Amino acid sequence: MKRASLLFISLFITTLFIVISCNDSAVNKHKSDTREQMQEDTARISRVINAAVNTTAPSDSLLAELDTVAGLCREYGMDSCQAEAIFMKGNQLYMKNMFSEALAEYDKAYKLAEEKHFITIKAHCLERMASVHLGTDNRPLAISLYYKSLELSEQAGDSSGIARAYNILAIYKADDGAFDTAISYLNKALGINNRHNDRRNAIENEGNLGYVYECSGKPEKAYEIYHSLVKELSSLHDVLSLPVIYYNLASFHQRQNDNDSTLYYLRKATGISAANGDTSMLTVLFGNTGEIFMNMNRPDSARFYLKQSVLFSKAIDDVETELQAMNFLVTLDTLSGKFRSAIQWNQRIQVLKDSVYQRQLRNNSKEAELRYENEKKKSLIAAQTLSIKSADREKNLYLLILILSLVAFTLLVIVLFDQKKNHRKNRQLMEEQLMVHNLQIEKLRQDEELKQFRLEKVESELRFKHSEQMSTALALEQKKELLNQIFDKVKSASSGSGALSVADINSILTSIKLQLNESPDSDLFNRLLNEVHEDFFVRLKERHPELTPSEVKFCAYLKARLSNNQVASILNVTQHAVKKTRYRIRKKMKLESDDSLEDYILGL
Repeated sequence: MKRASLLFISLFITTLFIVISCNDSAVNKHKSDTREQMQEDTARISRVINAAVNTTAPSDSLLAELDTVAGLCREYGMDSCQAEAIFMKGNQLYMKNMFSEALAEYDKAYKLAEEKHFITIKAHCLERMASVHLGTDNRPLAISLYYKSLELSEQAGDSSGIARAYNILAIYKADDGAFDTAISYLNKALGINNRHNDRRNAIENEGNLGYVYECSGKPEKAYEIYHSLVKELSSLHDVLSLPVIYYNLASFHQRQNDNDSTLYYLRKATGISAANGDTSMLTVLFGNTGEIFMNMNRPDSARFYLKQSVLFSKAIDDVETELQAMNFLVTLDTLSGKFRSAIQWNQRIQVLKDSVYQRQLRNNSKEAELRYENEKKKSLIAAQTLSIKSADREKNLYLLILILSLVAFTLLVIVLFDQKKNHRKNRQLMEEQLMVHNLQIEKLRQDEELKQFRLEKVESELRFKHSEQMSTALALEQKKELLNQIFDKVKSASSGSGALSVADINSILTSIKLQLNESPDSDLFNRLLNEVHEDFFVRLKERHPELTPSEVKFCAYLKARLSNNQVASILNVTQHAVKKTRYRIRKKMKLESDDSLEDYILGL
């Protein structure tokens, strides 16, 4: 049997060699006239990709060259080279702060790599896409992509990709309070980059390590790391990493309530980033500068920098930073008496909050982490299954050798020995199968916990959304009552002989009345209450059609569990008036003296 197998393998190799030789001859004959052109194109491809890897100053000419190179790679069937060229074009666009265009190129490279099973390129694309989303403050999606990138990098054995993923995931862990895990991740990344002599990424690891030390209550270590990196980056003229370290130093002094030092480092970082055209960094720097000026009670300077932050945030789709800057602007305008401007900012904030809420539902970093752990479980199960199959094959081989070697012995000895060996092997096989079964049960439990976690999160966020909408509705009601009160006071003052002329006062009254008329969705509270308590108003009108609209609204406030004091404040009436209204409603509802009006309304 062994001789027959060797003969078959030899025949197969000979046939394969003949086929390959014939194909090579045909290909060489077909491409003999284009060999020189192909060599020139190959040299051009290598030259352009090397230039894209080593450059830190992207240019339009290099982008055009990368497009040409991608076309040549596609023409020659060099799929890996084509995916690499598209990925490099994405990197050039990323360095030019053209984030949406960069994402499109990364996605194109990722799809090609996925089709051709290029694991390393897929991991690189996911890592850069995550970096773009992290820079625009879509953190949940970024963390999810980093976990996917880490998984692919581990499969491919790409230590540099693993180090980059660890570098970012360490910050995620630090923000969640897992400082020991964050420090461990950063030390692993630092060790990998030091072994590769990659000082640029090692500097980024050290900067993040300083941030973790600062967050974990070790400011001395953080300060020492920051100043050491400033000296090194200044000597290297590194205009990309130096603003980040200056920003970290500014945050450090901000925690110490040292506003002057904070502004000093923010200005240095802003100057470098502005000269370098780093829009993403400028967005954060302008926002923090505005916050510092706001704390220093310098509203004009604060408003200027905060508006710049909003402008730059919109340019790069940085929703979170834009939301933060607009919240500060609402506070500034409210304190300055610019209520119309504050309302406009607040309306934009609500739109952006809805956008952020939807992003968080779509991309949950905890879900990504659990998915990553599940994938590792799957790999372990696959390894155990492979081990069982290998053991089974080994067992069969041992049995065959045993039978061949013990032919000369008596049948009784052969049977006894074979039974003993089979018993031991079967027991080992059963133990390994039991281990695989336990791992499968554990995986099912993890999947069930993941589903339960998603369900609870969605329910919690829905409850939060309804609560937030109710609060918004009440705030609108109070605002309208307050404006009515101001309107009445000013109207009564205009009838006297004040310092203002009657025309001026009438103008003020007209403006206030316009503000009241422009109040958006005056029936918002009733609509939201009806969403939370379905058909409440219908049931109330069916049982008690004699109730007036004001009494129906009073019942709605009781349904929302508001106290008498809160109702009086919203309606701008006295406690006595509230009691009279309650008495009229009880009488129309024909309630007994010992019946609770609140319990009756809550039961509707």
